Amino acid sequence: MQVQSRTEYLYLTLKEIAEQTTNLLPKHRIDCNTFALVADCSAPRNTRGTDWVSNVLLVDPTTEAEGSNLQKGIECLLFASDPSALPATSCAGDILRLHRVTAQAFNNRLQLVGKIGSACAFCLFAGHGQDMIPSQVASATYSISDMDSRIVLYLRQFKRNHQHPFAGTHEYMKRIRDVRPGDYFDCYCKVLAVEDHEADMPAAFFIWDGTDAFPFPTSADTRQERQPEESEKGTAWDSAERKAIRFEAVPGTFQLPSLGAALPVILYNLPQPGDRSQASRSLPKRGAWIKLRNVVAWVIKGQLQARFISRSKWSPAQVDDAILAGIRRREHSGQVSEWAPSAPVQWAAAAREMTSMPFTTLRQILAQAGVAAPARYKCLVRLLEHHPADVADFCQPIDVRGASDGSRGSDRRWRFALKLRLEDGTADADALLYGQDGEDFFQVAAQDLRQNEAAASEVEAKMSHLLGEHADGEAGIWMACCLKTFWSDRAHPWQSMHLRLLATTMCGAPQ
Repeated sequence: MQVQSRTEYLYLTLKEIAEQTTNLLPKHRIDCNTFALVADCSAPRNTRGTDWVSNVLLVDPTTEAEGSNLQKGIECLLFASDPSALPATSCAGDILRLHRVTAQAFNNRLQLVGKIGSACAFCLFAGHGQDMIPSQVASATYSISDMDSRIVLYLRQFKRNHQHPFAGTHEYMKRIRDVRPGDYFDCYCKVLAVEDHEADMPAAFFIWDGTDAFPFPTSADTRQERQPEESEKGTAWDSAERKAIRFEAVPGTFQLPSLGAALPVILYNLPQPGDRSQASRSLPKRGAWIKLRNVVAWVIKGQLQARFISRSKWSPAQVDDAILAGIRRREHSGQVSEWAPSAPVQWAAAAREMTSMPFTTLRQILAQAGVAAPARYKCLVRLLEHHPADVADFCQPIDVRGASDGSRGSDRRWRFALKLRLEDGTADADALLYGQDGEDFFQVAAQDLRQNEAAASEVEAKMSHLLGEHADGEAGIWMACCLKTFWSDRAHPWQSMHLRLLATTMCGAPQ
């Protein structure tokens, strides 16, 4: 269908544009005008030159027709000298009117290209409602005819009746729980926190889709398994560390979801402001739903991360109701971990108190550090590491008045004093295991473990079991425990909150 507006613009459907370019000779192009729905639009990024570019995926009723070879949509590359001049779609399904866009064949596929401010111009309309005022225009002299309005209403009706062009399901789309090291993947997700580039620290944002990342042991590290590629050498490879949300820097952290991993997406080698020597990457806003495309997964010290590389993109997305419904089901069923065994008999330790209480996640505890009072929580966690590293140093000597003493005389008393690094599906945190709580946990009396080889061997075997060094299941060993919060300086609650493990006992000796 060709539509002539009162301004004498001839609008082609995407199918008609494709038909007109079918027999084009190489390097031949045609200029055209069209209305289309935005199925996807990447955030602006700068090119190797001076322009900025956005990748826009367009669909219309003719691309969705049965038997059409355009059902994946048509890519449109829009360039501009200023990123603010490019279309700022709020969600998939917005409507784009394009004037004087160039159609060409690229890798045997139709591609549209336009330079905003040069020849190409656009009007962006909301994909819903009745309003005919564009949300963004490329030129102050635009006009909207009655025919334009009818086309916009027609496309809005088409969108209401055909949601599948905007679902984004394809072979590379994955949930966080299904991502493994080396995967290149796309993901529909919500942004929980954003950390801009600081000093030597790369920029990062944390994504969430309501599922738990696979729990790797801390010994798992991509850098130990292969040599870096040329593009990975430098900071991205040598200085990579585990990343966690800095709750004190995130306003309203109490509103963070209680379940599901916060997967770090790391942007290495981000240029300083004004530096156009590398492709710049804009960061999404906290709380935004986005579609993340072509990021690559790796593991750093047991933590699954995504690396935002030169080919990676993100674009605004609609709220995913399926994700929200899934998290509500998890909350209702009390499934705090997707990887822990569901049967308590399979847990390596049990909390002797609060047995009837629901589990609390580490994110819930950490996010309330600035406002919460001391309390006890029941958690389902796994052990990542311990300090001291040598089990023989788990017990420290004390004199009869309870003061620490470095000597190891036979007349000294001993007490457990160690720190455990714990992790669940939402976060990781250190917990102190101290005094009688250590004896109750290990079911071993505090003593000079360097002088009692049998006791040291028993404690070492139990720690080895908790670390999952001989676990049959890939997801490691999990334990229920009781954690208590306390503060060493209430004037600085975020920096001084500590966790103490208590009222918890290992369930039998490891085999």
